[in-house]
Amino acid sequence: MLNFDEKGYRLFLATGSRQYLEFILAMGCKQILISYAYADPWYMKEIMKSNGVKLLCDSGAFTSWNLAMRKKKEGDPNWKNFLVDLDKYIAFVKQHEDIIWRVVNLDVIPGEQGSEPTEQQREDAAVQGFNNLMYMKQHGINPIHVYHQGEDLIWIDKMVNEGGCDYIGISPCNDYSTDRKERWLDVVFRYMQSKFPLIKTHGFGVTSARLVKRYPWYSTDSSSYSLTAAMGAILTPYGRVYISDDPAGLAKDEHFSKKPQEIQDHINKYLMKRIGYNLKSMMDKKDMQTIVCPDCATEFQHPDKSLAYKPRNFANIAFFIDLEEEVNRNGPNMNFDKQQTLTL
Repeated sequence: MLNFDEKGYRLFLATGSRQYLEFILAMGCKQILISYAYADPWYMKEIMKSNGVKLLCDSGAFTSWNLAMRKKKEGDPNWKNFLVDLDKYIAFVKQHEDIIWRVVNLDVIPGEQGSEPTEQQREDAAVQGFNNLMYMKQHGINPIHVYHQGEDLIWIDKMVNEGGCDYIGISPCNDYSTDRKERWLDVVFRYMQSKFPLIKTHGFGVTSARLVKRYPWYSTDSSSYSLTAAMGAILTPYGRVYISDDPAGLAKDEHFSKKPQEIQDHINKYLMKRIGYNLKSMMDKKDMQTIVCPDCATEFQHPDKSLAYKPRNFANIAFFIDLEEEVNRNGPNMNFDKQQTLTL
């Protein structure tokens, strides 16, 4: 495994496909998170090496858990087979250790899909996750262990004092609002700063710019660049803007057509300067394509496939690259010298 080699904040873009990995590399991004759950992007291992990628390998625990829970609801008696096998994960990591920068521990997701886990389920999951951490260490791997929203703060002490962690993952609950995540993160970071100020932290799935800017992260990851593009929207310094001409997008107040002309012009100039594409190129509107039969010379007209999602992805990747630069330039917003809410 590689060591820490610089100070400052780093934002990792997550991908599960070769196509989106190509988008990331085309924009010059060097920090990439790829899950063990997705085989496709690992076929580009040599290309990533030649591009100097800093690769964070995630266990895919949450993705596999979601699949296993779905199989369980369908009545599949072998649903547990869809969960990540720790020994196979360790073997995979060792196979690709020449490209992997750091590895994420195989954490355990508590409870059942669609229901709030009990305190006992959270505790049981934390115990098993910690056992997985120690097991990976026994096999010569120093993973990033993950502290989840809802777990007791004592687990942070165990990670550092017993687990020897130098880099801890902080994972807010996906289903909670940004406000609720923020209240919890305030508690966690005040605790970290008071007891373990030198331990580095990674925010898993921390996609909100507000949360990214607020805390002294060493790193975070996000896949929202692609999800936002798929929804027909882009992220800009002027906020999220919907570009798609589908009915759902056109109905939203954030659609660019509902912005004042001056704002539309500013967004267009920003996009052209930053990535070389304008708003029109990011719409889903399909042009008609003429196809000529090679045998009878008959002409056919049919809608051409829209490629608008590509420049939307480029715009969103650029937004996160710029966000990383802004955080490194300005530092975190949270002031630990002032009293913060300590209510979970």
